[in-house]
Amino acid sequence: MALLSLLASSQTPAETSFDWASLVAAIGAAVAGIGAAVAAALTVRQQHRWGATDAFLRVSDQFERESFREYRTIIYNIDRDSFASWTEEQNKAVNAWCAHLDLVAILVQTKQVDEAAFLNLYGDVFLRTIYQIAPYCNHQISIRGKQFLLPIRLLTGDLVRIWRRRAKHRLYPLTVGFPAQPQLRVTPDLFDSDDAVMRFRVDRKLR
Repeated sequence: MALLSLLASSQTPAETSFDWASLVAAIGAAVAGIGAAVAAALTVRQQHRWGATDAFLRVSDQFERESFREYRTIIYNIDRDSFASWTEEQNKAVNAWCAHLDLVAILVQTKQVDEAAFLNLYGDVFLRTIYQIAPYCNHQISIRGKQFLLPIRLLTGDLVRIWRRRAKHRLYPLTVGFPAQPQLRVTPDLFDSDDAVMRFRVDRKLR
């Protein structure tokens, strides 16, 4: 105790004031650093939201273009198993559609477009067209390799699982209408049983 009292009495007022000033300065710097980090995090989050919104708008814009509406109509009406005898127009429509869906799949898989939101807005279009083009795509995969259209194939597996789960909770219809083929029931069971679709989609691991 005597030693502590001696040390305390030996400090000058200036030294004591300097220590407090340093502590206050350190606390101020720490608070400023935390504030800057929070501001940076909020900025990044806001930019991510803007980026996601922009990505979704670009996806929607492409789907709604007149040319892509025509491609969609062509795909809905093709004979899926007779791809060897498709016309040049039908081949063009399918190839352009596949290229677009590949980019969409990348945006979804990198979380620039939300999966559930995409399912709600364009899930029916995606699922109908995947059913129609699966045999052709499988033929192309046998020629080009398993990396061909891999983003779409991965997204198909993911969307079918989300579709089944949301339908169970009545958040999405169990059956997707198909006006061009009213006799066809487009359901998760169809996508889990159709040979061409099962060969096309990728569920976690390549087969």
